[in-house]
Amino acid sequence: MNNFKVKPFLPKTIIKQYQGSSEREMFGLKNTMLSNCTFAGPGESPVKDCVKVVIDHCNVKARYAFWEGRDLFIRHCQLRSTDRAPLWYTHRFVIEDSRMFCPKGFRECSKMIIKRSLLHGTESLWQITDFEIDDLDLESYYPFLECHHGKINNLRMKGKYSFQHCSDIEIDNSTLDTKDAFWHSHNIVVKNSFIKGEYVAWYSQDLTFINCTFSGTQPFVSSTNMKFVDCTFLGDTDRAFEKSAVSGSLKRLPLSVYNPKKVILDCLDEKTDVVIDNPKYSDYSFKTKK
Repeated sequence: MNNFKVKPFLPKTIIKQYQGSSEREMFGLKNTMLSNCTFAGPGESPVKDCVKVVIDHCNVKARYAFWEGRDLFIRHCQLRSTDRAPLWYTHRFVIEDSRMFCPKGFRECSKMIIKRSLLHGTESLWQITDFEIDDLDLESYYPFLECHHGKINNLRMKGKYSFQHCSDIEIDNSTLDTKDAFWHSHNIVVKNSFIKGEYVAWYSQDLTFINCTFSGTQPFVSSTNMKFVDCTFLGDTDRAFEKSAVSGSLKRLPLSVYNPKKVILDCLDEKTDVVIDNPKYSDYSFKTKK
């Protein structure tokens, strides 16, 4: 899905154990490694507009530390809640083995890779394009808003209102404990994952779920071209598929189905309560697998 690469480089300069507090003290830094440094403020943007910088084992407490940077490698770092929005308008960067507690972590960034890390922030990952995430613990109230062209593996997410207005994203081997997920989104593929939440995938189109398990009320409302491959709806999943077009195969149907627009499903059983208020506008077919 993604064609970008963040190329490693050999820094020409190494700065060790620096204690920073001023505004823009490392502004425009190039081809440098910052090792075991601390940026504690009150300067808000100490490492702004930098190119080809490795930030290794650093502690950051500055509000807007790495804005407008390019080709950054952030490794084994601690980003505190005082960092507020450390990466904004930042492009081509890798974050590995780091712990981040940022209210607005990652805004309007592109070509971003996050691996083996933790991120807690109420409004994390907004308007991100071309991204890869592998092995991330995420807690956020509004994660992944208006994000596009991404690949996610082993995401353990807890939050609300996730993946709204998103497109062209693949998610694999993940646990999404959420609410109102995938609203107004299209061309999303989710595989081998557990999705727990109310009101999943309303007003969306072209979403595909492969070997996924769902829990929660009223999923897939007013959506089109929803596809399922060997998915399971747990017993607390009810009032599904209202005004939606759905096809594919299920291991287990939802507890109830309300007013589907068009449903064609191969199922291991047909045990579901189908409620149709107006037969003229509903079409459904559940075919038992042999």
